[in-house]
Amino acid sequence: MNKETILMYLPLLKRQHIINFAKKEGISLTNDEVDTIYSVIKTNARDLLNGNYSSLEQHKSKLNEQTYQTIIRLINQYKSMIN
Repeated sequence: MNKETILMYLPLLKRQHIINFAKKEGISLTNDEVDTIYSVIKTNARDLLNGNYSSLEQHKSKLNEQTYQTIIRLINQYKSMIN
């Protein structure tokens, strides 16, 4: 899969997708964290895919530290699978 394909599907992303993915990864999120993650992904996906986490960093205070670190780890893990 490539970045452009991911970005093409981004408009279909729903909050429930984030909740389901987090559960699959063993992550418990608050409603506020779901909203924050959803907002950051929807507005900054291209930056995140390119390794620019400044948009996520700006919202770090709204996330549990472990959640934040897990998000960074997962972005890096899945980003390595993108060509």
